[in-house]
Amino acid sequence: MKSFIIITSLIFFAESTATLCQVPNQDQIRIEINNPQSGWKFSNPLPQNNDLIDVQFIDENNGWAVGFFGRIIRTTNGGISWSIQKSETINSLESVYFIDNNNGWIGGITGTILKTTNGGDSWTKINPITPYTILSIFFTDINNGWFIDGSNYIYKTTDAGNTWIGVSLPVQTWRDVFFINQNRGWAVAWQGYIASTTNGGNTWNAYFTNSDYHFQSVHFSDEQNGWAVGLQGIILRTTNGGATWSRQLSGVIDAIEKVFCVNDSIGVAIGPEGTLLRTTDRGNNWINYTDITKLSLLGINFINSFQGWVVGADGIMFNTTNSGQTWINLLKGPIADIHSISITSNNTIWIGGNDGLIMKSIDYGDSWEISVPVSEQTHMINFVDENLGWAIGDSGIWRTTNGGGNWELQYNNPGWHLYDSYFIKSGFGIIVGERGRILKTTDSGNSWIDKSINQGLYIYSVSFISDKIGWAAGLGIVLHTTDAGESWTYQYANEYLGSIQFINQNIGWAVGGDIMFPYSIIYKTSDGGLTWDYKLFYISNLFEEVFFIDENNGWVCGEGGVIYNTTNGGGDWVLQSDSTIYQPLKKIKMIDKNIGFATGVFGTILKTTNGGMTDIEDGNLSLGIVNNYLLSQNYPNPFNPSTKLSYSITQSGLVTIKVFDVLGTEIETLVNEEKPVGTYELNWNAANLPSGVYFYRLQAGSLVETKKMLLLK
Repeated sequence: MKSFIIITSLIFFAESTATLCQVPNQDQIRIEINNPQSGWKFSNPLPQNNDLIDVQFIDENNGWAVGFFGRIIRTTNGGISWSIQKSETINSLESVYFIDNNNGWIGGITGTILKTTNGGDSWTKINPITPYTILSIFFTDINNGWFIDGSNYIYKTTDAGNTWIGVSLPVQTWRDVFFINQNRGWAVAWQGYIASTTNGGNTWNAYFTNSDYHFQSVHFSDEQNGWAVGLQGIILRTTNGGATWSRQLSGVIDAIEKVFCVNDSIGVAIGPEGTLLRTTDRGNNWINYTDITKLSLLGINFINSFQGWVVGADGIMFNTTNSGQTWINLLKGPIADIHSISITSNNTIWIGGNDGLIMKSIDYGDSWEISVPVSEQTHMINFVDENLGWAIGDSGIWRTTNGGGNWELQYNNPGWHLYDSYFIKSGFGIIVGERGRILKTTDSGNSWIDKSINQGLYIYSVSFISDKIGWAAGLGIVLHTTDAGESWTYQYANEYLGSIQFINQNIGWAVGGDIMFPYSIIYKTSDGGLTWDYKLFYISNLFEEVFFIDENNGWVCGEGGVIYNTTNGGGDWVLQSDSTIYQPLKKIKMIDKNIGFATGVFGTILKTTNGGMTDIEDGNLSLGIVNNYLLSQNYPNPFNPSTKLSYSITQSGLVTIKVFDVLGTEIETLVNEEKPVGTYELNWNAANLPSGVYFYRLQAGSLVETKKMLLLK
């Protein structure tokens, strides 16, 4: 299959050898280039766990859902299984609409509009005409469509979305648009306004209700009957096409995000923290189905009076076939945070996580079997063969001798959090944790010896190359032992280190960073930890785990779903993970160069069968060459009050960089001029602005790229 390259990350890092970390020369840069179609795929939960914001079906089988970080998924069997489609964007997608099995449109942040004519096998970006977030997009046929971007405009197209014309309305913050046919439509806004049109949106009549009503969604079952819903549990109903509206009692005080008129009697409304309201009597009574989920529900769609779907936070999705009386969970697999992986010699994969979750796979992650749980959060699971293993929790140690059939509590010390362990078949084991906690066993855990050191230390990771020689790392420390943990010497003291691994008595790696700076760091030693070289990554995704299978081939993972790989012992690192995977990753383990697993929050288990490599036609690229327009993450981030923005271009032309707030309001134009080929850096000072999230957008030629930054005062 022919593939192409998308640039997803501009990573600044520098090399140094030191005993104390120093900020490197920023002239030393490296650009990592990668195809977003990663070699890492979801093994749990299925199909994925990005937030889903909208869903639409065209019949009982064919549907699409969209959400955070450019996520698009499609089903052809009513939601039983889903495939992930390539959106070619990392912008969050807010609204999706298909008119048939082939033709569809998606709207997202910073004016993103995507269009497909082949069911989503490929998507085309339409040049943005607005910098704001497209909150709602709707089509009545292949040519006529509308979108709303939270401003005072409602946009219309008559040529399938290729061009758009905006119609101005007398108020800002329009939130949703719906049409019952090509002529008749409605839109809602904050500040109490509802608008209607009878001529396809060429003109709109605005109807004022109450300034305290901040509407989020509108939907009609026919030209007369409809609902509008909004913040603070607002529900209004009309039976005369919107000429008048009456307030109904919802029974909730939180926001209602979406409403759907199943027919003129039955309606379903959804919102945060699992709000799912249903009426069967035209809204005279609304029942809150509180037992469906505690996660926010964000998107809803019905294809007839019986069959519908809802989607929401962390990829949750439900289906009903009886008008919403009961709902079936379509997200497959446990969703507890996963903290640990252990792989035995017979390639049984064990997983441990929150709520005592323990599960295993004997088919390389194609299916998972839930084991008998332990009674608390499982920080670490460690098996030495197919039967003998340990689960380590916040304050307890459990052991199984029958492959997880049952677990016995071996050690309990409330109030001490334990984080990592090392065991071998001979019975030797070491466990580390907070307050300098180090526990040792020589009889497979039947007895434990307390070898704890300085109570001010937090030890997160331990690595042994034999039953004598090992290292431990934590908050600003690296420790070394040569006598099986009887005594420990300090080797290093500086940043947070979440993981350490040695493959022999000389060569080892450790990863960590600084959350507030922000940067991530990879250390390497070739002399047993006496000195350390490091590579500093100016990214906000803190590295959590490092794993090498030999001196050359290694991986790190961390927050934001990042996975990096090296094939030369850490000399170069290549971003492997899909830019649409954003749940933090905590652990990574490989069986060999090809097969491996990464785990993280909300049940995330990723699997690779090709070492995580992407499918790039010209081979894997890790080049110090600018091959396209690149917009880097601002540094520092968060910042106060100034930050640096860097970008590179390879074709001379007009370049603009603008800053927007979270509502899409343009704050400042930083660049608006012709630029020759090169790499540029500018400083932005936000001293006169309040703390909050801001976006900066680069537009150069046909490329538009947007990144987020955080001002903290």
